[in-house]
Amino acid sequence: MQINIKPIIFYFLILLTVSSYSQENAKLIRIDGFTLIENTNDTVPLVTIEAFNNNKRIWTVNSDFNARYISIFCSNLLQNDTLIFLVTGVNCIQTSFTYIIKNDTSINLYLKNDPEKLMTFEKLKEYNKDKISFVDECIPSINDKRYKNKKFKHYCTGEIKSFEEIIENNLGLLNWILIEE
Repeated sequence: MQINIKPIIFYFLILLTVSSYSQENAKLIRIDGFTLIENTNDTVPLVTIEAFNNNKRIWTVNSDFNARYISIFCSNLLQNDTLIFLVTGVNCIQTSFTYIIKNDTSINLYLKNDPEKLMTFEKLKEYNKDKISFVDECIPSINDKRYKNKKFKHYCTGEIKSFEEIIENNLGLLNWILIEE
């Protein structure tokens, strides 16, 4: 029995073309804003913001003590230009919002007070336990000898830079993958 490998080769060529095309056209999208109480515009600090697309979590961040949040993510993660935000704050009702995202944008997220105050700070910490992670090597030192003369590839755009270029441009290592030689 002879196997015709032409369709298999054709399939892989299409897959490689689509993969490289999507990476070349990928860009970083920045979303920022404030977490506020709906009727009063009072700020709500330390709110957990989860962003979903097609039932898949894209990112999770917390607003800071000033109620400001910032997230930067790869456009390849976004299908149909739609993000659903699930917003959880202390003494607030968990709320979801749907937004169309095409470019960098600022979005203020408005929460409602929970008269029963069911979400305490302790419950929010427990809720966040598996959702928030911190990278301790986001801003390495130029003196870090582990990465001297190493190359990195940007996870979203595919751009390649040396460790020294990343440091000189204050890019941090968060969005860069070490290229093993």
